[in-house]
Amino acid sequence: RAISISMVNAKWYHRRVISGENSNNVSQLCSNIADRIYSHTPKISSELINRDVLSSNSVKARKTLLYKMLESEAIEDLGIDGYPAEKGLYLTCLKVTEIHQFDHKKGFWVFSKPVSSDNAISFLWEEAMNLINSGEGKLNVSDI
Repeated sequence: RAISISMVNAKWYHRRVISGENSNNVSQLCSNIADRIYSHTPKISSELINRDVLSSNSVKARKTLLYKMLESEAIEDLGIDGYPAEKGLYLTCLKVTEIHQFDHKKGFWVFSKPVSSDNAISFLWEEAMNLINSGEGKLNVSDI
């Protein structure tokens, strides 16, 4: 009870006093603050990647998908037949986001800046390209 009373009477800050927030619901308050801090984070709904610890199946799917990205960029769905785990990752992370798209001028599939209205994905693409083109020499994937 004392904690509940403290929560109701607390002033919440994130660079300023947060007014209008429901301090009775700390979870919602934290969620709202996280939404502000990470406003450019794309929303990717995949239980294969939204985990702290990846399963061996997820690790294998990620590795297979990376190889397919390098070997089969010009092919629809990266040439992944059926519905193995890597196809789910592909659909969720690359196709739905329009990072992998058909180029009508070239006549084949390419990795390209998304054309959709998803600002978070476009922002991520631009930031990655800025890092790659920064000319600062070797770039580790972890830096991206």
